[in-house]
Amino acid sequence: MKQKLDYDSGPLLAALRGDNIRLEQAEKIADFIRCIGADRCLMEFEDARISRDFANSVTRLANVDMANDYKSMKAANAQLEDIRILEEAGLIEKLDEKLKDVVMLRLADPEASLNELAKLYQAKTGIVVSKSGLKHRFVKIHDLAVKAEGKTDE
Repeated sequence: MKQKLDYDSGPLLAALRGDNIRLEQAEKIADFIRCIGADRCLMEFEDARISRDFANSVTRLANVDMANDYKSMKAANAQLEDIRILEEAGLIEKLDEKLKDVVMLRLADPEASLNELAKLYQAKTGIVVSKSGLKHRFVKIHDLAVKAEGKTDE
């Protein structure tokens, strides 16, 4: 059974005359292969396309993970710097217990993500704290570090 191509007659006529044609979109290529009845070729083409799409998806996910890890490390380093400033100013002991607990957790596990710190916080204190709750505490610590250095945060 013949299928009709849904394209301008120019490329189709060129194919019928034996001239070269160029199809750039994968769907159009698959339609053309299907139309000329090359089923085995179509299956090989679709297999290659699916494999390529899968590899691209895996690469994209790996890139997202690497970007998230980089952001987590950058944030953790900034938090450690804020803690260092507070230590040098002698302000760690003046923090409330919640902030002290967060400082101690960060010092104990400098590479932990906020999710990991939240689990550690719960294990240590028995109190559930969210990722945003920890972030809020680190913002307070940052504000105190900025004040301790006597500069404004821009």
